[in-house]
Amino acid sequence: MKLAFGLLPLSVIAVATTLTRSEEPSVSTPVAPATVVAAPVAEAPAVATPVASSPSSSLLATQFFGFDECCRVSDSITSNFNGTKIPAGSYLWLNAVVNITGITDTTTIVKLCDGDVVCNIGGDDYYVELPKARIVVSELVNTATTEFDCDKRIWTTLVPKGYTGNVFLTGALLSIKKGLPGGLNPVTWDVTFCSDHCGLSFQWKWAAAVYDCGTDCEDDLGVKPVDGDKFSQFQNSDHAGTPEYIKDCVIGGARGGGGSNYTGSYSGTSTAKCE
Repeated sequence: MKLAFGLLPLSVIAVATTLTRSEEPSVSTPVAPATVVAAPVAEAPAVATPVASSPSSSLLATQFFGFDECCRVSDSITSNFNGTKIPAGSYLWLNAVVNITGITDTTTIVKLCDGDVVCNIGGDDYYVELPKARIVVSELVNTATTEFDCDKRIWTTLVPKGYTGNVFLTGALLSIKKGLPGGLNPVTWDVTFCSDHCGLSFQWKWAAAVYDCGTDCEDDLGVKPVDGDKFSQFQNSDHAGTPEYIKDCVIGGARGGGGSNYTGSYSGTSTAKCE
């Protein structure tokens, strides 16, 4: 049974998203922009000195807001959480990456047009709507960046065309009010990709990690846009999707074991072809 969004008995609340029913391990009212469950991180941990950025990356992104869709494809991946309980007062970081192949033009736009996560607890399905996303791969971009619009709830990631590897796709930070049991199974991500270019392939996978601190907007997380120690300001070996500004708060749970596993372990990889 898939319950209607907004009436779910999951003990999770996404920032700016509500899933409630009091008699179940449930979520409470949405975290308003001025309210958080745990105190926001006061200061971001030190990160590597940024490399030279793309000229006016925020302004550059606005050049690509127009979009003539060429193709659309849907896909899903089902996996599970590990056996570690997720404690009350913690934060669940759902995140996904994609490796895009088949790009030939100077600039290509890929969007996550729709996405949601469904998990099963006690025979009921619980639903979380994922933020939409826009990935711009362009020769005009020198440095990969990721930004989040807290009002529109959409990610924008700019990537140099010369980069090959995983790119941050989307992420949602959920505030855990009353805790979750370990071993949630199944957990299914359903996504729909669309692009202004046909003939692309999207190799994607998802992960989940638990943190004991959080923030009221995902833009304050400092999400790493790409893998590796080049191409972005975060010159380290962390995976794309790492919330760099709170990574010292990571603990075990979901698909992670704490330590340096900042995104959680990945699900299997699926390939969706946008033809």
